[in-house]
Amino acid sequence: HETKGGVLMKFNIPYHIEFNGYPEDHFGVLLYDLPILSLGTQNYEAYAVAGRRGELIGQNDSVGNANLKCTFSILSKYFLSDVLKIKAWLSGTGKLRTSDHTDCYYNVLKITYGDIERDLRAYGRFTVTFICEPYLFRRDGDISVAALTFNPYDKCRPVYEITGNGTCTLTVNGKSVSATIGQNLTIDTNRMLSFREDGAIMNTSLSGENEDLWIPHGECYISVSSGYGLEIQPKWGYEL
Repeated sequence: HETKGGVLMKFNIPYHIEFNGYPEDHFGVLLYDLPILSLGTQNYEAYAVAGRRGELIGQNDSVGNANLKCTFSILSKYFLSDVLKIKAWLSGTGKLRTSDHTDCYYNVLKITYGDIERDLRAYGRFTVTFICEPYLFRRDGDISVAALTFNPYDKCRPVYEITGNGTCTLTVNGKSVSATIGQNLTIDTNRMLSFREDGAIMNTSLSGENEDLWIPHGECYISVSSGYGLEIQPKWGYEL
């Protein structure tokens, strides 16, 4: 350790990523450098007006994905075979964790690959880009709770699990939706999907907008009709 400018500087601390439960060194690959994070950006629409200098810019409600770009290095006499194994690991969707946010994860939507650069027969580098939701999820946001009165983080899109039979009302900060419950119903407000425990899709059982069930930063008031059970996965974290 070395102190510089009043700040404790740490050197030679390994940096790791973990995708779907496996770290990169499990596959004999090392991070060549620290990942590069590109934050999600607000999308805009441009409008041309005759006679006006420049264009009018209108903001819409969508935000682009966040990208985490990693460069890996690999040393192996079975170089190409090992690269293919790594590619099989880094495929599909899943959860990505990094050393500097062990209590959080990125929700990976897609993975793309760059060119493989080989300096030697057994050594080379390749780049992987994780395309993620523009949100850094806290792991404790996946834990179900019976009540929630405060969101200490950024706006979140919870999962609500309701049990009971009949039509009930779910109210969040004064906004309500009604749902027809047949023993159980899960409302995933991020995916805008409602389903039963057996996997049956039940979107038509929900009357109202998923957006009305999102929770902003700060105090929140959540209630469900009497006689129904409610558990909440906050899915909270940080906007990127």
